[in-house]
Amino acid sequence: DNNKYMQFININKYVGEKKKKGQLKFFLLIIALSILYTSGMSYINWNPTFGGWIQNVVAIVLVLFLILNFPKSRQYHYRVDAMLLLILPFFSMMNSHSLYGQGYVDSIKTMTGCFVWVFYFVLHKYKVQESTILKAFLVISLFIVGVQIIQQFTYPNAVFGVLSDDAMIEKGAQEAAEQRNGLWRFRLGGTVYFTCIILFASIAWIRKKFNMKVAILMTLMLVSVYLTLTRQVMAACFLALFFSFFLGKKNHGYIQALIIGMVIAAILYSYSDVLFGSFAEQTTDDMSDDYIRVLAGTYFWNESISDPLVFLFGHGLPGQTGSFKLLMQQLNQIMKFFTVDVGFIGMTYTFGAIYVIVCFRLLWRLLITYKKYTPTYIRLFVIFTGVMSIMIFPMTSAFYYLVWTMLMYISDLYINRGKENEKIESMKQNVVVNNG
Repeated sequence: DNNKYMQFININKYVGEKKKKGQLKFFLLIIALSILYTSGMSYINWNPTFGGWIQNVVAIVLVLFLILNFPKSRQYHYRVDAMLLLILPFFSMMNSHSLYGQGYVDSIKTMTGCFVWVFYFVLHKYKVQESTILKAFLVISLFIVGVQIIQQFTYPNAVFGVLSDDAMIEKGAQEAAEQRNGLWRFRLGGTVYFTCIILFASIAWIRKKFNMKVAILMTLMLVSVYLTLTRQVMAACFLALFFSFFLGKKNHGYIQALIIGMVIAAILYSYSDVLFGSFAEQTTDDMSDDYIRVLAGTYFWNESISDPLVFLFGHGLPGQTGSFKLLMQQLNQIMKFFTVDVGFIGMTYTFGAIYVIVCFRLLWRLLITYKKYTPTYIRLFVIFTGVMSIMIFPMTSAFYYLVWTMLMYISDLYINRGKENEKIESMKQNVVVNNG
């Protein structure tokens, strides 16, 4: 029975959905796409060529889907956002061509990931349940935290989030993973997106009714966030957790939030040497070492404002060969400048200011415009990613797009349901008034 998978936490009950048949295939599809776009959760033996072929096939399927099922319904409240984020990056091809002589076909090949935005419409077409999406996220999150914990003990025998032998030689690294605060840091890409969504959802669930399984799950997700050993991720997560005491509460919670916030701050301060000792040292080292991100940010910003068209639409992505590819290799390998390290500045350099504005507009719509309907855990996730956008931009590659399509779709489910309920309530009141 398709409805019997993932029963150890009854997500259907928490999100208020009745179980529907035929959801298993979408559960498996979400997991498969997540594996594809995270390079097998940063698996050391992942074949990028084979993975690239599959991504191209997926892109073609999504394009055909969009052509055959162009969205017209009012049920799609994020249709304009999805279409803009799909189309805008392709305008950067003009600049890639004029500045570096990169062919349009080469540019299109590098941007096939943009077609992932079509998945938002796929979810609508097949009416995938919110619980199905969250079950897939839950399985992936448990896998991630399992990897993070187990590999602490098995390292150097580790296969996720570590450098291959060739990459170690290329970077001149002595270890396949970096050590921070006495722990090994495994770079599992953006997989913290999964764990934080489940973390914020579990907070919402435990508010409704305390459940030991959910409490354990919440603890595991917090451990996972800590084991990213990334300062800005932890800081943004703690800030979102603080806001969780405010969001979704109507008449109370402010004093409680302040008290709990002060308790958390006191605990963190008391154990700061144990928990964050080396992070403080790392920050000091970064500042005294001219802090490479400041230099990178300055470079990419100056390059972005060098020309109006470049500022609006970006430089694009480098192809497999050519002068643009050579330039980015020099910036990455010699200067240690990476666009992904400088948040919205790097994104402006890549796809332009208009793209960045549209991204922030989407965040605003999820957090503020539809705050009456959008689930609290999604709004917390927007706060979490928004805070990090200075250094880690929330929409930089196909994997991130995939996550956002699902959150946009879930928000739509709540908006449509909420508006339908309001319409029914309004009709009832009109009947009462007319009868009265």
